[in-house]
Amino acid sequence: MKYSLPFSFLRSLVFLLGTKSLYSLLASVALQNRYVKYFEKLKIFYNCSLPPRKVLTIKRFIIYSIHGDGSDLKVQIIMQHNIVFSCSSCKNCMIFHDIEIDKAIINLVNCPELYDDVKVKFLSKALPAYYDDCPFFFWFHTSFIQYNRLYLPRHELDNLHKPKTWKIYPTEFAVEVQFDEISQSSTATSTQLSRVSLVGQKDAVGSP
Repeated sequence: MKYSLPFSFLRSLVFLLGTKSLYSLLASVALQNRYVKYFEKLKIFYNCSLPPRKVLTIKRFIIYSIHGDGSDLKVQIIMQHNIVFSCSSCKNCMIFHDIEIDKAIINLVNCPELYDDVKVKFLSKALPAYYDDCPFFFWFHTSFIQYNRLYLPRHELDNLHKPKTWKIYPTEFAVEVQFDEISQSSTATSTQLSRVSLVGQKDAVGSP
């Protein structure tokens, strides 16, 4: 039995709880340790039910020990198999390089609302591409983000857990993600306003 990971991964784990298929699935997704930890939280705090949805936007990425200024990086944010946002030094973000601390700060402009499983890919023509045609990437589930922050050391970034990448990415290499949380009431209000606007446009088109 195969599943598209990590889309619906938590749901799959819930359904497979206590079966041999569960342990087979876990063994085949060593890179998804974060989701195994999510599942542990599901068992402890949510009685093996999916947690309440949390809607977030990404304010910025901070890349530590980058050994460069980050201007060569392109970021893609993927949700439900679609690229919902992309940015580079000349599009949708502002990149700052702190030489003293050796970190790059990527401030995003107009990041869309994100929820459930989200994938972030970093691309660069100046860096070797590995699995998924990129230097490194990672997944997270918005409902498990705490204090609007996610910090991922090198061994928790997909592709960079492999020793062959360590000559380029030092032990101190890490990615931090800072978020803003969108309240459910704000999201609902925004949706209602959009619907009212669409109805008004239709009435205007139909009026003499």
